[in-house]
Amino acid sequence: MQVAVFRGARALVVFLFALGVGIASAKPVLHLELTQALVLHVRGGTAYRPVPATGARPGEELRFTVKATNVGDSPAIGAEILKQIPAGEVFRAGTVVSPADATVTYSLNGRSFSARPMLRVRKPDGTVVLRPAPPSSYRALRWQLRKPFAVHATAVFRFNVRIK
Repeated sequence: MQVAVFRGARALVVFLFALGVGIASAKPVLHLELTQALVLHVRGGTAYRPVPATGARPGEELRFTVKATNVGDSPAIGAEILKQIPAGEVFRAGTVVSPADATVTYSLNGRSFSARPMLRVRKPDGTVVLRPAPPSSYRALRWQLRKPFAVHATAVFRFNVRIK
């Protein structure tokens, strides 16, 4: 099984649990391209300007785009795309863009994922309750494709961060 070809900025991980279709040597191969653009809020809308990996300054907002293409010769089944949010960046709620057949989940530690991560909070009386974690505390995003990722198919995943 081949996993991915990486191009672009920052850390990106792909998990691919693929079952070949047809002959035994058929394999899915995901080609991933990670880009980032500066988000510019202009009159009447939003514009995006490509920037290098180290080109953003504190207070600026970046949009990350992951473009995945199956360049192999069989569908990819169970593909997952994981993007860490580095220290110094804060996830922006409401900015995730995903294909219709993808489920997005979030992580506070980069290991366990949930559609709505929770924090344990100790109340003044000593009891512990679960509260929804603020999106600014998310450290990773994971997209899981629910359907086989077809040969030559392309999918685009996006989200924004603010630089601390």
